[in-house]
Amino acid sequence: MENKIFFNFSYLALKLLGSGLYSNPWNAISELVANGFDAGANNVYIHIHAINKEHATVEIFDNGKGMSYQDLVEKYVFVGRNKRLDELDNDNIKTLGRKGIGKLATLYLSNNVQIITKTKIDVTAWSLNISDYNEDERPALIKSILEEIELLSIREWSNIKTGVLIKLNDVNLTGLGEKTLAGLKNRLSDFYLLDNNDRKILFSYNEKEEEKSYFEPIEKNVAYKNFYVLFNNSNSVFPEFENQRIKIQNKFPKILKDYPTQIIDSNAFVTSGTAKFITENQTEIEKKYEMKGWIGLHTTINQSNARENDPTFLKNRATSPNRLRLYVRGKLAIENFLDYIKSSQAFSNYIEGEISFDILDDNDLPDIATANRQQISEKDSRVQLLINIVNPIITKLIQTRVALAKKVRIDEELIEKKRIDEISIKHESELAQSEKEKMQIQKEKEQISAELGLRKQQIELLAKGLRKDETRLADAIHTIQKMCVTIDKKIIRVFKSFNQSKSMPLKFYKEISTIKLYNHESLIMTKYAFKGKYNLKSKIINQNIGLFIEQYINVMLETPIKTEIVFDPTEESKFFFDTTSLGIILENVYSNSEKAGSQTMKVQVDI
Repeated sequence: MENKIFFNFSYLALKLLGSGLYSNPWNAISELVANGFDAGANNVYIHIHAINKEHATVEIFDNGKGMSYQDLVEKYVFVGRNKRLDELDNDNIKTLGRKGIGKLATLYLSNNVQIITKTKIDVTAWSLNISDYNEDERPALIKSILEEIELLSIREWSNIKTGVLIKLNDVNLTGLGEKTLAGLKNRLSDFYLLDNNDRKILFSYNEKEEEKSYFEPIEKNVAYKNFYVLFNNSNSVFPEFENQRIKIQNKFPKILKDYPTQIIDSNAFVTSGTAKFITENQTEIEKKYEMKGWIGLHTTINQSNARENDPTFLKNRATSPNRLRLYVRGKLAIENFLDYIKSSQAFSNYIEGEISFDILDDNDLPDIATANRQQISEKDSRVQLLINIVNPIITKLIQTRVALAKKVRIDEELIEKKRIDEISIKHESELAQSEKEKMQIQKEKEQISAELGLRKQQIELLAKGLRKDETRLADAIHTIQKMCVTIDKKIIRVFKSFNQSKSMPLKFYKEISTIKLYNHESLIMTKYAFKGKYNLKSKIINQNIGLFIEQYINVMLETPIKTEIVFDPTEESKFFFDTTSLGIILENVYSNSEKAGSQTMKVQVDI
């Protein structure tokens, strides 16, 4: 066993290849995870120690079969080797990589790498530090002393019997923030179809010295409860989707309606068959193909609104739900196949899905990947075939969502019409009530005016019965008369003021009218009193006694007892009577009746 194992490319070539293959650390990490799965691992561990994000440490290890010295010599340092040849040795492993260049992800992430490999036979440690290499030098794995390598994940690694651990030192992760980290977990889960097999990625992250690290499985998170419509011919299950209802925002957030989700029939679309393809030798070959997967269309991609339907909905710079992820051999080939479909339809950016099309990387057909390994050739007939398969599905999804949008608009119009009708009915009701109140006020005004007329008539009637008194109270009466005139003018001024503003309350109107009436009585009394002496003892008048009784009861007594008065209103019923005596009689009768609880009374005058 040699202590040095040289790569088959120079340092410059390796760096150029690595930088051209990967656009960010997460894609490079995914390649290293793929290497673990290709080695037969079912668990791959990722630990990120980012106390200093500019010089972070990343440990990636697996429980695969490990690499022997021979594997390192013939496979690891040999860039460009076809890894699919290993499938002949192990029928149970479906290799994710193809050209043996995934190891360049190591050099993309770090210039200082340490590798520990466990096999059933032995455990060895190797180092690769190219910080001081010249461009034309060939890098080499240097055998290291196992005990001198400090591991952050020593506890978990110790429990693994066979596998490979790669420790990456001084990795620059300055762009990794808290939200990006949350998105990173989702993005790592997107790199592989974990739902359809037993493979797991376990993730650990800490950025504080005292923080303990622990590994938790990365689970694929799909906010399917925010889907409105779904196509699915895969093995993935979306619990309760068929009986689900989604909320969708409209113009009236207080009246948020929900709508039942839709599943389109996958049998209505051609997703498999046979076709002829051109091999690398330019010969024609017939191959079977099949597109499997699920494609959903989100109700909304507004994060706050989407979380009304599914609290797990996440959208930030590290993860985006509106992508159609394309997988080949269980590994993410294209992050968003929608870029190839180039749909300009409304709601096309609401699409999320995962589809597999393994014919894109068939061993008998040419490598379809572009130079940077993160795209595929759009001109390839296999890509065009997939576009033709997916396009009708997406069109149907969008048509279904457009139909929902129309229904929402119709519902909005109905809500708006109902709102306007309710406002109109309320307005009409208020107008009717206002008119009713006006009529009631007018009626009460007329009633008060009638009462004032009766009171005035009664006062004038009583005034006629006044006789000259023997004593003239001219000065005192003159003063009272002036006061009454002044009060009357002020009352008139108050009435005019409120009539202009039309705001006098009915109760206030009644009270002022009563004051005006009493003042008017006083003024009339002063007019008669001012003429001279009165015989206060004589209150005999010649009048219709029935009319006097009616006016006295209605105006003077203010009794709650309902009274029916029967009398002859003609001139023949007039005769002389003492008003004072008759008034006293009426006062006593009604006073006693009220005390007895009477509610009605009948007064009949017979002459």
